[in-house]
Amino acid sequence: MQRLSSRMNCFRASAMPRQKTEAITFLDIHKLIVEKKRLHDELGLVTARQQQIQQRIAWLNQQVAQLERGIQEKRGFTKTGFSSLQDEFPNNFDTLLVDY
Repeated sequence: MQRLSSRMNCFRASAMPRQKTEAITFLDIHKLIVEKKRLHDELGLVTARQQQIQQRIAWLNQQVAQLERGIQEKRGFTKTGFSSLQDEFPNNFDTLLVDY
């Protein structure tokens, strides 16, 4: 127990910060340059991913528009076909149009 307490007395905390040496300054510069390079690389990846996402969104918009045109064409064909059939039958009964 005495050894532990004597060791604790050896360690002193200084209230004054260490003086910056040239080596510490170069180390700080190196850390900043490494972080800058990492962030630059990450930005390149994010930009590439952004372009992929925008291309995918454009493709999805084209697919939706194409399917909507197909629906409109089918609806137009069904209504036209139904109205032409309606002209052939007499008008003594009621008609009901049901879309699914």
